[in-house]
Amino acid sequence: MRRVLCEKFPTGDRCDELSEDEAVHAAQVLRLRDGDIVEALNGQGQARTVSLEVRNKGRVTIQDLGASTVKRESSEGEVVPLCLEVAVLKGDAMDWVVEKSVELGVRSLQPVVTDHTVVQMDKKGPEKFVARWQKIADQALKQCGRLQRMEIFQPIAVQELQVVKDGSRFWCHEGLRDDAVSLVEAVRAEMQAASPEFRVLIGPEGGWSEKEKVVIETLGAKAVSLGPQVLRAETAVVFSASVVAGLWRENV
Repeated sequence: MRRVLCEKFPTGDRCDELSEDEAVHAAQVLRLRDGDIVEALNGQGQARTVSLEVRNKGRVTIQDLGASTVKRESSEGEVVPLCLEVAVLKGDAMDWVVEKSVELGVRSLQPVVTDHTVVQMDKKGPEKFVARWQKIADQALKQCGRLQRMEIFQPIAVQELQVVKDGSRFWCHEGLRDDAVSLVEAVRAEMQAASPEFRVLIGPEGGWSEKEKVVIETLGAKAVSLGPQVLRAETAVVFSASVVAGLWRENV
Protein backbone atom coordinates (compact mmCIF):
# COMPACT_ATOMS: atom_id res chain seq x y z
CA MET A 1 0.00 0.00 0.00
CA ARG A 2 1.21 3.52 -0.82
CA ARG A 3 1.95 5.79 2.12
CA VAL A 4 1.76 9.50 2.89
CA LEU A 5 3.06 11.49 5.84
CA CYS A 6 0.59 13.73 7.65
CA GLU A 7 0.71 16.05 10.64
CA LYS A 8 -2.52 14.69 12.10
CA PHE A 9 -5.21 12.21 11.20
CA PRO A 10 -8.68 13.23 10.00
CA THR A 11 -11.65 12.38 12.17
CA GLY A 12 -15.29 12.03 11.23
CA ASP A 13 -16.26 14.30 8.34
CA ARG A 14 -13.20 16.51 8.74
CA CYS A 15 -10.52 16.33 6.04
CA ASP A 16 -6.90 17.22 6.68
CA GLU A 17 -4.66 18.70 4.03
CA LEU A 18 -1.24 17.29 3.25
CA SER A 19 1.76 19.59 3.22
CA GLU A 20 2.77 21.05 -0.13
CA ASP A 21 5.72 18.65 -0.50
CA GLU A 22 3.60 15.64 0.44
CA ALA A 23 0.86 16.69 -1.98
CA VAL A 24 3.35 16.99 -4.84
CA HIS A 25 4.90 13.62 -4.01
CA ALA A 26 1.49 11.93 -3.76
CA ALA A 27 0.02 13.37 -6.96
CA GLN A 28 3.06 13.71 -9.22
CA VAL A 29 5.51 11.05 -8.05
CA LEU A 30 3.24 8.31 -6.73
CA ARG A 31 0.52 9.31 -9.25
CA LEU A 32 -2.21 8.80 -6.69
CA ARG A 33 -5.71 9.78 -7.73
CA ASP A 34 -8.92 10.95 -6.14
CA GLY A 35 -10.46 8.18 -4.04
CA ASP A 36 -7.29 6.10 -3.72
CA ILE A 37 -6.84 4.30 -0.39
CA VAL A 38 -3.44 4.86 1.25
CA GLU A 39 -1.79 4.46 4.63
CA ALA A 40 -1.21 7.75 6.43
CA LEU A 41 1.71 7.96 8.88
CA ASN A 42 1.92 10.70 11.51
CA GLY A 43 5.63 10.10 12.20
CA GLN A 44 4.88 9.62 15.89
CA GLY A 45 4.29 5.89 15.93
CA GLN A 46 0.82 5.56 14.42
CA ALA A 47 -0.69 4.79 11.02
CA ARG A 48 -4.18 4.35 9.62
CA THR A 49 -5.81 3.86 6.24
CA VAL A 50 -7.43 6.90 4.67
CA SER A 51 -8.83 7.95 1.32
CA LEU A 52 -7.35 10.72 -0.79
CA GLU A 53 -9.11 13.69 -2.27
CA VAL A 54 -7.11 15.48 -4.96
CA ARG A 55 -8.30 19.06 -5.30
CA ASN A 56 -7.51 22.04 -7.50
CA LYS A 57 -4.12 23.74 -7.51
CA GLY A 58 -2.34 20.58 -6.37
CA ARG A 59 -4.02 20.37 -2.98
CA VAL A 60 -4.45 16.88 -1.55
CA THR A 61 -6.51 16.04 1.53
CA ILE A 62 -7.02 12.80 3.43
CA GLN A 63 -10.35 11.58 4.74
CA ASP A 64 -11.29 9.17 7.51
CA LEU A 65 -12.66 5.77 6.44
CA GLY A 66 -14.76 5.36 9.57
CA ALA A 67 -15.42 1.80 10.69
CA SER A 68 -13.35 0.37 7.83
CA THR A 69 -10.20 2.19 8.98
CA VAL A 70 -7.21 -0.08 9.60
CA LYS A 71 -4.97 1.22 12.40
CA ARG A 72 -1.36 0.33 13.15
CA GLU A 73 0.99 1.36 15.96
CA SER A 74 4.75 1.22 16.39
CA SER A 75 5.92 -2.10 17.81
CA GLU A 76 8.47 -2.45 20.60
CA GLY A 77 11.93 -2.57 19.12
CA GLU A 78 11.02 -0.80 15.88
CA VAL A 79 13.10 2.23 16.82
CA VAL A 80 16.49 1.56 18.39
CA PRO A 81 17.73 3.93 21.16
CA LEU A 82 20.69 4.88 18.99
CA CYS A 83 21.97 8.29 17.97
CA LEU A 84 24.52 8.16 15.16
CA GLU A 85 27.01 11.02 15.40
CA VAL A 86 28.36 11.11 11.86
CA ALA A 87 30.89 13.42 10.27
CA VAL A 88 29.21 15.17 7.36
CA LEU A 89 30.07 13.22 4.21
CA LYS A 90 30.25 14.62 0.70
CA GLY A 91 27.92 14.01 -2.22
CA ASP A 92 25.46 11.17 -2.22
CA ALA A 93 27.22 9.40 0.66
CA MET A 94 25.42 11.46 3.33
CA ASP A 95 22.07 11.01 1.60
CA TRP A 96 22.65 7.26 1.57
CA VAL A 97 23.61 7.28 5.25
CA VAL A 98 20.37 9.08 6.14
CA GLU A 99 18.23 6.66 4.13
CA LYS A 100 19.82 3.49 5.51
CA SER A 101 19.76 4.80 9.07
CA VAL A 102 15.99 5.17 8.83
CA GLU A 103 15.61 1.65 7.45
CA LEU A 104 17.72 0.19 10.26
CA GLY A 105 15.65 1.87 12.96
CA VAL A 106 18.11 4.53 14.16
CA ARG A 107 16.32 6.99 16.46
CA SER A 108 18.29 10.12 15.59
CA LEU A 109 21.20 11.42 13.55
CA GLN A 110 23.66 14.08 14.70
CA PRO A 111 25.74 15.49 11.80
CA VAL A 112 29.21 16.51 12.97
CA VAL A 113 31.51 19.04 11.31
CA THR A 114 35.16 18.01 11.66
CA ASP A 115 38.54 19.45 10.73
CA HIS A 116 38.62 17.14 7.71
CA THR A 117 35.02 17.70 6.58
CA VAL A 118 35.02 18.56 2.89
CA VAL A 119 31.45 19.83 2.58
CA GLN A 120 31.22 23.60 2.87
CA MET A 121 28.00 24.27 4.74
CA ASP A 122 28.35 28.00 5.32
CA LYS A 123 27.45 29.06 1.77
CA LYS A 124 23.95 27.54 1.74
CA GLY A 125 23.55 27.40 5.50
CA PRO A 126 23.26 24.22 7.58
CA GLU A 127 19.46 24.58 7.77
CA LYS A 128 19.15 23.80 4.06
CA PHE A 129 21.23 20.65 4.46
CA VAL A 130 19.14 19.49 7.42
CA ALA A 131 15.90 20.17 5.53
CA ARG A 132 17.17 18.07 2.62
CA TRP A 133 18.27 15.22 4.88
CA GLN A 134 14.97 15.26 6.77
CA LYS A 135 13.09 15.06 3.49
CA ILE A 136 15.17 12.04 2.47
CA ALA A 137 14.55 10.49 5.88
CA ASP A 138 10.81 10.99 5.57
CA GLN A 139 10.71 9.41 2.12
CA ALA A 140 12.65 6.43 3.48
CA LEU A 141 10.19 6.20 6.38
CA LYS A 142 7.28 5.89 3.98
CA GLN A 143 9.08 3.39 1.78
CA CYS A 144 9.99 1.01 4.60
CA GLY A 145 6.79 1.48 6.63
CA ARG A 146 8.50 2.78 9.75
CA LEU A 147 6.08 4.68 11.97
CA GLN A 148 8.36 7.03 13.91
CA ARG A 149 10.39 9.72 12.21
CA MET A 150 14.15 9.77 12.59
CA GLU A 151 15.13 13.13 14.02
CA ILE A 152 18.04 14.93 12.37
CA PHE A 153 19.74 17.57 14.48
CA GLN A 154 21.53 20.71 13.37
CA PRO A 155 25.23 20.06 12.55
CA ILE A 156 27.71 20.80 15.34
CA ALA A 157 31.49 20.77 15.68
CA VAL A 158 33.28 18.00 17.55
CA GLN A 159 34.04 20.51 20.28
CA GLU A 160 30.29 21.00 20.86
CA LEU A 161 29.57 17.35 21.64
CA GLN A 162 28.45 16.84 25.22
CA VAL A 163 29.33 14.12 27.72
CA VAL A 164 26.69 11.39 27.68
CA LYS A 165 25.15 11.33 31.17
CA ASP A 166 22.58 8.60 30.65
CA GLY A 167 23.94 6.15 28.10
CA SER A 168 27.11 5.16 26.26
CA ARG A 169 29.17 6.68 23.45
CA PHE A 170 31.32 4.44 21.25
CA TRP A 171 34.09 5.96 19.20
CA CYS A 172 35.01 4.23 15.92
CA HIS A 173 38.78 4.70 15.85
CA GLU A 174 40.43 3.02 12.87
CA GLY A 175 43.88 3.62 14.33
CA LEU A 176 43.03 1.31 17.25
CA ARG A 177 41.17 -1.35 15.29
CA ASP A 178 43.73 -4.04 16.20
CA ASP A 179 43.73 -3.24 19.92
CA ALA A 180 40.29 -1.86 20.81
CA VAL A 181 37.38 -4.03 21.90
CA SER A 182 34.95 -4.84 19.10
CA LEU A 183 31.72 -2.87 18.83
CA VAL A 184 29.79 -6.12 19.28
CA GLU A 185 31.50 -6.84 22.61
CA ALA A 186 31.16 -3.25 23.79
CA VAL A 187 27.44 -3.09 23.02
CA ARG A 188 26.78 -6.46 24.66
CA ALA A 189 28.51 -5.29 27.83
CA GLU A 190 26.42 -2.11 27.91
CA MET A 191 23.24 -4.09 27.29
CA GLN A 192 23.87 -5.87 30.56
CA ALA A 193 24.28 -2.51 32.26
CA ALA A 194 20.87 -1.52 30.85
CA SER A 195 22.08 1.69 29.18
CA PRO A 196 19.01 3.52 27.87
CA GLU A 197 20.72 5.12 24.86
CA PHE A 198 23.69 4.42 22.64
CA ARG A 199 25.73 6.88 20.63
CA VAL A 200 28.19 5.87 17.93
CA LEU A 201 30.67 8.49 16.74
CA ILE A 202 31.93 7.96 13.18
CA GLY A 203 34.56 10.20 11.63
CA PRO A 204 35.19 11.63 8.16
CA GLU A 205 36.97 9.97 5.27
CA GLY A 206 40.15 11.84 6.17
CA GLY A 207 40.06 10.60 9.76
CA TRP A 208 40.14 12.56 13.00
CA SER A 209 42.64 15.35 13.57
CA GLU A 210 44.92 15.07 16.59
CA LYS A 211 43.12 17.97 18.23
CA GLU A 212 39.78 16.22 17.79
CA LYS A 213 41.10 12.98 19.26
CA VAL A 214 41.97 14.82 22.44
CA VAL A 215 38.48 16.34 22.62
CA ILE A 216 36.80 12.97 22.07
CA GLU A 217 38.90 11.35 24.80
CA THR A 218 37.76 14.00 27.27
CA LEU A 219 34.14 13.03 26.52
CA GLY A 220 34.74 9.57 27.93
CA ALA A 221 33.96 7.89 24.60
CA LYS A 222 34.89 4.21 24.43
CA ALA A 223 37.13 3.40 21.47
CA VAL A 224 35.84 0.39 19.53
CA SER A 225 36.89 -1.62 16.51
CA LEU A 226 34.67 -2.40 13.53
CA GLY A 227 36.90 -5.22 12.37
CA PRO A 228 40.29 -5.77 10.71
CA GLN A 229 39.54 -3.81 7.53
CA VAL A 230 39.42 -0.03 7.17
CA LEU A 231 35.82 0.79 6.25
CA ARG A 232 34.52 3.72 4.28
CA ALA A 233 32.62 6.13 6.52
CA GLU A 234 29.22 5.25 5.06
CA THR A 235 29.96 1.53 5.42
CA ALA A 236 30.93 2.10 9.06
CA VAL A 237 27.55 3.76 9.63
CA VAL A 238 25.56 0.82 8.28
CA PHE A 239 27.75 -1.71 10.08
CA SER A 240 27.44 0.10 13.41
CA ALA A 241 23.69 0.64 13.13
CA SER A 242 23.18 -3.02 12.19
CA VAL A 243 25.20 -4.25 15.17
CA VAL A 244 23.41 -2.07 17.72
CA ALA A 245 19.98 -2.72 16.21
CA GLY A 246 20.49 -6.46 16.06
CA LEU A 247 21.73 -6.77 19.64
CA TRP A 248 19.06 -4.41 20.97
CA ARG A 249 16.23 -6.31 19.33
CA GLU A 250 17.48 -9.57 20.76
CA ASN A 251 16.86 -8.11 24.21
CA VAL A 252 13.55 -6.27 23.87
